Amino acid sequence: MGFIIPAGRTSSVTWEGKIFQVQTEFVTRPNPKVVSSIILDGKLIHKVEKPWKGEIKAEEQKEVEQFLKKEHEKVARALKKNPYDFLSGGKEDFQNQIQKLSELKEIDNPFILMYDGSLLFPDKKDEVFLEKFSKTIAQTLRLASALTDSSKLGEIRAGILECPPDKIIWVYYNDRVCAAFLKKGSPVDETIQKMGNLVVETYE
Repeated sequence: MGFIIPAGRTSSVTWEGKIFQVQTEFVTRPNPKVVSSIILDGKLIHKVEKPWKGEIKAEEQKEVEQFLKKEHEKVARALKKNPYDFLSGGKEDFQNQIQKLSELKEIDNPFILMYDGSLLFPDKKDEVFLEKFSKTIAQTLRLASALTDSSKLGEIRAGILECPPDKIIWVYYNDRVCAAFLKKGSPVDETIQKMGNLVVETYE
């Protein structure tokens, strides 16, 4: 009996309310390798490839199966340990984004989150107080989306959220939300414009 491609493996990793799917398969062309695909919200966001050591031999069937299993578990562990490595941008880019936002004199404590309110940076464990704001912003985004679909206001991608005594400016771009606390006395429209321009420049 010749070599039979082993069955793929699938598992999931949950982080900040998001469920990542890890799908690993063995492919033979153009070169034998194990490919692990990371999927979030139905979209492929990352791939990890590990080449096989050479040509495939029938007697190596079990060894290939173990190789696939080992690589799948390795990727799943890495994803669970540090999801930033598998997100577009990554932790270093998030840090750079935060640093640039921090240079705006009109705002304080910038942070980045997903559309659903999941905090991406800084880590929620270190900034627990941001969690309540991020969830409120997520509700605001859903309202903005509904208004965009049902009114003639056009697409709403930025705004200000008042949570007395705080005011939070948010900008939605490229499936990410950048937000920050508006300093007292800072102009709202001008600050939103500055923040929006900075966010677009960073991602483009």
